[in-house]
Amino acid sequence: MRYVLVKEGESIRKVEVAEFGEERMLQEMTERHPEVLSIPSSGSIVPLVKEYSVNTGSVDLIAFDESGRIYLIETKLHRNFDKRKALAQLIDYASQIAMHDTFEDFKEKIHRKVGKTLEEIVKERFGENYEQILNRLKTAFDREDFALVLVMDELDAPLKDMILFLNRHSDLSIIGVELRRFVLDEKTEVFVPTVVGVEIPKKGDNLGSPITPEEFIKRYSQAGLGEIAERIIRSFRSAEEIFDDVRIVPTPQYLTLRIRDREIEIYIKADPGGDHGVWVKNRDLYEAIKQIGDNLGLETNIPTDDTTFAKIIKFNGIDGLKKVVDKLDRLIEELVNVSAEME
Repeated sequence: MRYVLVKEGESIRKVEVAEFGEERMLQEMTERHPEVLSIPSSGSIVPLVKEYSVNTGSVDLIAFDESGRIYLIETKLHRNFDKRKALAQLIDYASQIAMHDTFEDFKEKIHRKVGKTLEEIVKERFGENYEQILNRLKTAFDREDFALVLVMDELDAPLKDMILFLNRHSDLSIIGVELRRFVLDEKTEVFVPTVVGVEIPKKGDNLGSPITPEEFIKRYSQAGLGEIAERIIRSFRSAEEIFDDVRIVPTPQYLTLRIRDREIEIYIKADPGGDHGVWVKNRDLYEAIKQIGDNLGLETNIPTDDTTFAKIIKFNGIDGLKKVVDKLDRLIEELVNVSAEME
């Protein structure tokens, strides 16, 4: 939209689009008035923290809504930034949060940056219902349920196509907002948003929702592996009942067993032919966990670079699953024990 028509008395005035003088203007508008983005949400979108730091930079704004959904918002002016790079940067930031920050890290960073705890912020906004909202936020964070929002003063056709394509063919949730500014007079401005990427149907069933045990078993049964799926679920549930620091966290693509708040994670992909294994966040555990895998006759690897979240034990594909399923209970127990020894 390059102009709007304004009726003044009996005449019509054509008002051309006005540029945002600085990127800061677009950022401040987004932060102070997130409703101007016109993103469908559960209640109002509430700004949480600006310039949230990750290993590769900082997210311009993180916000949330009443459902607990978390919005990672980046604002860019089209003249200052390559549009495809802006989208790649946003995905990069989301991956850094998902791979390296626990929910406790998330809360601590907010506290340091804002000067208030997450609990205080949510309570100020939602009053008596704040504990329920906090639980929803934690669930969304653990499931990596982030809405990636790219706000620009102009979205070109190729960028819109990329957003639609990624939403359709992945479990990412990407929203593009083109926010046009029109200055009617010294006191009046009009902002017109165009939203791209909301409610795009996924290619495949339930790609956007965490997989249920029933769906997990169904997919494995289609490959003749229903019994293996049932044994994996039994092992995960048993571990969750026995050990205090263990819990099952399903995502759209994986059934995950999380040990000590993401220090160690066992990923079993919903596609039995996919990549499965043990991911480790604490580098001090790499050698010990490699030894566990070696003792169980599983494939292991320690990265030679400074990676801080690595797949140390691998049991990829159907053959890998068949190899690990009889050893899964022992593997979980030893992972829990080695993690506890680090306390």
